[in-house]
Amino acid sequence: MGKIAGRVIDQKTGETLIGATVGLQGGSKGAATNVEGRYILSGLQPGKYSIVVKYIGYQSKSVSDVEVQAGAVTSLDVALTQSSTQALNEVVVKATYRQASVNALYARQKNSIQLSDGISADMIRKSPDRNTGDVLKRVSGTSVQEGKFVVIRGLSERYNNNMMNGTTLPSSEPDKKAFAFDIIPSSLVDNIIVYKTATPDLPGDFAGGTINTITKDIPDSRFLEVAISVGYNSKTTLKNNFIDARPNGKYDFLGFDDGSRKLPAAYSNVKKDYTSGTTSAEKTAIAQQFPNTFYYKEGQMSLPNIGFQFSTGNSKINTNGNRLGYNFSLNYSNGHRASFGDRIGYTGFNDASKELPLYSFDRNTYTNYKSLGGLLNFAYTFGKNKIAWRNLYNNDFSVDFEQTNNALNFEAGQTDPLRYKGYSVETTQNGIYTSALEGQHTLGKRILFLTGMLPTVYHTGTSPTKGS
Repeated sequence: MGKIAGRVIDQKTGETLIGATVGLQGGSKGAATNVEGRYILSGLQPGKYSIVVKYIGYQSKSVSDVEVQAGAVTSLDVALTQSSTQALNEVVVKATYRQASVNALYARQKNSIQLSDGISADMIRKSPDRNTGDVLKRVSGTSVQEGKFVVIRGLSERYNNNMMNGTTLPSSEPDKKAFAFDIIPSSLVDNIIVYKTATPDLPGDFAGGTINTITKDIPDSRFLEVAISVGYNSKTTLKNNFIDARPNGKYDFLGFDDGSRKLPAAYSNVKKDYTSGTTSAEKTAIAQQFPNTFYYKEGQMSLPNIGFQFSTGNSKINTNGNRLGYNFSLNYSNGHRASFGDRIGYTGFNDASKELPLYSFDRNTYTNYKSLGGLLNFAYTFGKNKIAWRNLYNNDFSVDFEQTNNALNFEAGQTDPLRYKGYSVETTQNGIYTSALEGQHTLGKRILFLTGMLPTVYHTGTSPTKGS
């Protein structure tokens, strides 16, 4: 058995039509759209059908060549046109499956007063993209950096706003205004809209644009997806040149610090006045309380970068026609990267003939990063009402080891290769949790939206830098 599911909207305004009837032409099976304008025709034998959509005050539409496959859901969104005559004779607009899908996809964008662009779930489903960062590469006017940070109209991420389900998202990074879109699986996205002009209903503090990611809450059918990815880095993968900072915490593989990197209480109590408010003896006593457990291992082999993603969801319709559904996703990634650089200083900048090297050293950084995130949405529709609870969590963890060595000092004609050598390690953990409770209720012919947002919690942390 298969299903046909989708949404019915107004061709002119793009608004959803509640209570529209959707049925098989010449058959008895039918359904009415809910508070979101969605419908489901289930229990269909494989084959091609013609669908008839009717709504009071609108021209009926017949959509042919709708193919149903066993165990699959055929997505069909339909846009209806308001009736322009008071005649009692019924007017039926005929269209093919492809025509109806395309018309519904662009109806809201065409009639919007905003300059916007976007991508729908139907287009996402046809693409090989596994996360939202990959999906956004296909939206006009946007580009993606590092596979997750979005640049709109050439302006960097700090000039853009990020929203999820209409709720503003805080930054997922500790040191810049940015959001990592690779944490959201593409299978859980209903649509993505990129607003490029300001309107009263959007935050006004952007210059590039606002990205609003709408996640699914009630899937059309049960699904289960597992994705595993493997990446190769030409600088690190399967090479014995990686330097690993030690010791590692017992929860580092999950991306959480176990507390072993915590600063001594004696320093935490005076860190604001450490420079000027403490004596040399007090500083020495505090320094002695730092654990002397830091070391590193050279010549470590880096395994390929890996990623894992698990997504599932289901919905159930009871005898009263009420629907309860959920979406759940879990993703994890682990990888290595390295950057190598040289720094050379010269004297006599204004006279090329007098330019002499002053110093030279190389500075290399080795990074091991991990990410763990999840998404959980619940929704329940009953009558002309809908209640949804949407949750998103993500945690990023990285250990950066920086080494400076092979320094040369050319002062007074000397070339001492050990004039300076140093190293440092910095551990950074940052997480974000956002939760939104939404309600949508229809009173008569008017729609009343009630939306409530639960507190958004985010944390960042950086360990002290140690070196010599």
